Amino acid sequence: MKKGVRIINSSRGGVINDADLAEALKSGHVAGAAIDVYTTEPPAPDNPLLTAPNTVLAPHLGASTEEAQLQVTLDAVEILLNYLLKSEIRWACNVAGLPAQITARDRAYLDLAQRMGAILSHVGSGVIETVSVTTHGESLEPLLGTIQKQILIDVLSPHFTSRLNMINVDSFVKERGIKLEQTADLTASAVTDSVTVTIKTRDGVHEVVGEVFLDGKPRIMAINGYQMNLIPEGAMVLIVNDDQPGVIGLVGTVFGENRINIADMMLSRRNNTALMVLKLDAAIPAKLLQDLESHKPPIRRVLPVTLPPLAI
Repeated sequence: MKKGVRIINSSRGGVINDADLAEALKSGHVAGAAIDVYTTEPPAPDNPLLTAPNTVLAPHLGASTEEAQLQVTLDAVEILLNYLLKSEIRWACNVAGLPAQITARDRAYLDLAQRMGAILSHVGSGVIETVSVTTHGESLEPLLGTIQKQILIDVLSPHFTSRLNMINVDSFVKERGIKLEQTADLTASAVTDSVTVTIKTRDGVHEVVGEVFLDGKPRIMAINGYQMNLIPEGAMVLIVNDDQPGVIGLVGTVFGENRINIADMMLSRRNNTALMVLKLDAAIPAKLLQDLESHKPPIRRVLPVTLPPLAI
């Protein structure tokens, strides 16, 4: 080689004769060398490269240094804390479709998805055949797969003893032959982006529409076509009834006789039926459910739902 050459070997030990290279470095014919592979690894104590001038030596496996081991440990702890505190799942090799970073707005939509799934788990009846999720708005497109996973967990969990999570829910659904559909509608609504979830069972089709408003709180905008603006939290009861005079008074009387206070009430009408959503100060007791169901008709369905309080 010409005088003044610089040599880098990061391929395999033995490609270069260590003793010859050390001699060339001492004589100045080779101006410098960077080596991280040796004839024997780690290099033997008498390897002449260890004392050769103008030489940079490194371990072939950089992760074996004390500094690298410390950094790997810190990275692992940071990843775990981000998952536990921020719901971020980074660099997981067995979780497909999850974004690396979850923003506060993303978390609000995932919280909405949990509540929508919980409502559908009570509204829907029969064996689930299809779960369809549609996001409306460009910003929700990257989150679509994660939203669908979250909805599946909360729709299915009340009906199975298996513990479902983001990792196993896809295989769980596949094993049971449930068809999944997802659509990203990039046209935003007039207020904000929204999520529509439809489940098809052997007994019918059920749908919930939800949004996160600018205040960061989730809203249920429709249940099975009944329009509303509901903050889904706490103890609630959904009552489907014939749209006729006296039903509201009947329901109020039953609650009063059972000494259960109604904190809020929402009513939506469609065709010849109506949906009442009552928010309660306490979970609805079994006797009250029996009293309501004894008035069929005009009451058709009574669906108690208990959701966690809002974190916001």
